Parts: sequence; structure tokens; C-alpha cells
Amino acid sequence: MIEVKNLTKRYCNYLAVDHLNFTVESGKIYGFLGPNGAGKTTLIQNIIGEGAHSGGLMILENEFGAIDVDGEVLEAAGVEVESIIAGCICCSGADVFINKLSEIASSYAPRQLIIEPTGIARLSDIRRIFQCKAVGRLYQLNRVVT
Repeated sequence: MIEVKNLTKRYCNYLAVDHLNFTVESGKIYGFLGPNGAGKTTLIQNIIGEGAHSGGLMILENEFGAIDVDGEVLEAAGVEVESIIAGCICCSGADVFINKLSEIASSYAPRQLIIEPTGIARLSDIRRIFQCKAVGRLYQLNRVVT
């Protein structure tokens, strides 16, 4: 289980995360969506760093560019990370995303999966991917944090 209570994170005068509260039950998937700089990676780093998860956590990181900066930062924090780079998982990389979700289910079987798409991802397209049969038989998207 992952439990976050009243999480706030500032960088100087910039408020990256503002009083966020949520719980992720074991076996659930959450997606963290927001534009670049919204605080997605900061939130995940806090979950990892504060021990707010009970193990079995995996992050699926998506970078639109060719360099996986956030994936490297999260791996350094000691959590399993899979990355999809050089494309957006909601459109041009949707097939890669579906294949990666299948690979994660069969190879890792995480208790919790957090998906951090690129800042340009469209929530409606990601939700549609979780409704297709290939993904729906493996996962249930329970909550999206924006």
C-alpha cells in the first residue's frame, strides 16, 4: 500500500506539490499526469524517500525526448523503473506502451504500478488504452492524479 498524507513540496518560492492526500491499495495502478514542471517526479521521489510504500512498487516513466532524466533520478532512489523514451505513450507510442504494460505484468508482477507520462500526454488517450482488451485483462486503472 502507498499512503500519502498532506504532502507539500516547495523549491524556493515554487510550490511543486500542494497538500496532496491519497492511498493506493496493493494491486492498483495510478497515473500521475500534469504538464512539465507540475511536480510528478517530485511526488514519486517523496513516496520513495519517505517510505510511503510497502514494497512491490514499480514506476513506468515516459519521456518525450531521447534522454531519460526522470527515470535515472528515480532508479537512483532504489525503486524498479521501466522507461519509454522518445515518444508519447498516449499517441505515437501507444503500441509501445501496451507492450511495456504486458511485459511488466509478466516479468515483474508489481503490487503497485505508478505511471508517469510525459507532460504532453492526453489523459483521455491514456484512459482509452486501459479500456482495450489487451490491457484491461492485466490492469485496472483506479485513479488519475493531475
